[in-house]
Amino acid sequence: SKAGLLALLLATSFEVAACAFASQPQLPERHRMASLAGAAAATCIAQGGKRVAVVGAGAAGLAAAKEMLKQGHEVTVIEQAAEVGGVWCYDDAVEDDPLSNGSKRRVHSSMYRSLRTNLPREVMSYSDFPFDESFSPLRYPPHTVVRDYLAAYAEANSLLDLVSLGRRVASVEPQGGGGWAVKHCSSAEGGEEACTTEEFDAVAVCNGHYSTSFVPEIPGMAHFRGGLMHSHNYRTPAPFDGKKVVIVGASNSGEDLAQEVSKVASEVVMTARAYLRPEWGRSGSPPTGPRDNIYRWRPIRLVREDGALELEGGDVVEGADHIIFCTGYKYAFPFLEEGREVAVDDNMITPLYQHMFPASNPTMAFIGLPAKIVPFPQFELQSRLAAMVWSGKVSLPSPEEMAHEIESEIAAKKRAGVPQKYFHVQGGGQFPYNDMLSKITGSKPLPLWRRLMYEDSGRHKRERPWDYRDAPLGTLDEYVEKAARITGSDQPAFAGETGEGALPGAW
Repeated sequence: SKAGLLALLLATSFEVAACAFASQPQLPERHRMASLAGAAAATCIAQGGKRVAVVGAGAAGLAAAKEMLKQGHEVTVIEQAAEVGGVWCYDDAVEDDPLSNGSKRRVHSSMYRSLRTNLPREVMSYSDFPFDESFSPLRYPPHTVVRDYLAAYAEANSLLDLVSLGRRVASVEPQGGGGWAVKHCSSAEGGEEACTTEEFDAVAVCNGHYSTSFVPEIPGMAHFRGGLMHSHNYRTPAPFDGKKVVIVGASNSGEDLAQEVSKVASEVVMTARAYLRPEWGRSGSPPTGPRDNIYRWRPIRLVREDGALELEGGDVVEGADHIIFCTGYKYAFPFLEEGREVAVDDNMITPLYQHMFPASNPTMAFIGLPAKIVPFPQFELQSRLAAMVWSGKVSLPSPEEMAHEIESEIAAKKRAGVPQKYFHVQGGGQFPYNDMLSKITGSKPLPLWRRLMYEDSGRHKRERPWDYRDAPLGTLDEYVEKAARITGSDQPAFAGETGEGALPGAW
């Protein structure tokens, strides 16, 4: 239970070395006092390079590898696929079970063939590696271009030699004397797996959270006579030619698939528990959309014995041939023992300090858990913090302080009415969170132009969801100039914008 985990946290005794920062008088008072008090007041880790395992070679894992190297750590990246890029590596293969429930075949990719980013490439880019027109002239490029960008980033930063490809992490277990035992196995299908266990001082968990499907329970679903699929297994609209298709969910994938499937389907019905954008119309087609066969309705309440879908409010959808669930994904860490370092309860991971550190053992860090964010720059900042904590340059609060802050965040979100399953959803909250990470690591904050472009992109998406990717958007130079006018100072677009600049301190 969460209470049991927190009790264990409070009882945990850390064997740590004091972090020496007495020579840094410019640190904020709280940070300076924590650093001077050493292990008695803060969770510190002995200074020096560590042997670090990075689980996953997607965008988060690559950022983690780079930041670990910068802090002098010895890095091993373990990746189950045959190439770097993580979820951005498209795979025509799908799960044996279209809903991905208990499937024998495990397919990591959730990309559909036509997918393009839902953020401008400039906003997505790492802080010191521009995602410019040399990769694609499109502001919202296809997934293949993002994969190429990540591969280029890995090559430019000499990360490829650190990556063990085709290796599945089977288990990560803490060792009695400190450190972690990481068991990883050959992930090729067929034949007997060959497994190896290695010991590391620290582990960065970067396995992503867009591959384990979430499918809501709908009463009577066994009565449905058509096909069922989660968007994780959607690749092209071809199977839905001439069919009546119900799409459950209206977030990014729901909107994308509704538009694409509508090009071949006889009718598309969108149902969602969340707010549906008025641009999609009232129980009818979008008033200015490209198709006239997309309809929106309230959520499905149950499936009747005759196979018809009864919706909340009493409406009925009859004759549906397929249901596609665009209902998101669950956090999953199959290589961790549930409830040991963390527990996952209704998609909330606890007890995690600042969405990163298991408070009972901060030599593990989760990179990339927050959702509804600009991911790559945040991955860098989180990775930098973990790398500096593990090198002894930054100290975490005491176990008691971490426990208090974890409970305070949980309580604050409950008071704000945030459902537990959205605990890691940041949205606009990503900006103060990123600023906090920048301050603690002594990094320059992310420049304002990123937020300005991000917000304009979001406005376009709300106003014209069917073609926002092709809507006119200002150039990078224009956003940099606008940010300079607002702040009264020039900010570099990329080079070193979040590079380590100020002296770090104890947290």
